[in-house]
Amino acid sequence: MKKSFILIFLLLYRLSYGQYSEQTLKNVFVVKFVQFIEWPEDVLLSKDSFKIVLFTSQKLLPSTIKNYTAQRLKGKPVMLIASTNIDDIEGADVIYVMNDQEKMLDAVAHKVEDKPQLIITDFESEKSNFHLSLLITSELTIQFEINPHFLQKNNLTPASALLNMGKIVED
Repeated sequence: MKKSFILIFLLLYRLSYGQYSEQTLKNVFVVKFVQFIEWPEDVLLSKDSFKIVLFTSQKLLPSTIKNYTAQRLKGKPVMLIASTNIDDIEGADVIYVMNDQEKMLDAVAHKVEDKPQLIITDFESEKSNFHLSLLITSELTIQFEINPHFLQKNNLTPASALLNMGKIVED
């Protein structure tokens, strides 16, 4: 599985995202990142589904919904919610804070503090209160930043392949 992730990562990394929408590529990467992060086993065993909250006011495209709900993550069907209500992140496994909700990152980070919940952003932040940040560069490539300390604090363990490919950000 690691080899397939690295191959997909390298192929997508090298492609111009002009043939895909930026959001489609980010959605693909969110799913791939989840596959390379370990959640505590007891947390996963206690759930019927893997909950992803897209923290956004944007209307979801059918392709976005399909990209997530067609997946099984951590052996569970995916439940997808799009919301700007901070209470909706309760019990989520992944919270993807999209760029239109950048101002809410502090509130989201505070709400999930010390809980096994993954925060992904798609904007640059001067703060390091996220776990993973997907960035589209001016060269039209996808890069990501990863904060292993924040992941560990939330009892999440990234695969070494993920750490080796991303830019490490410290608190």
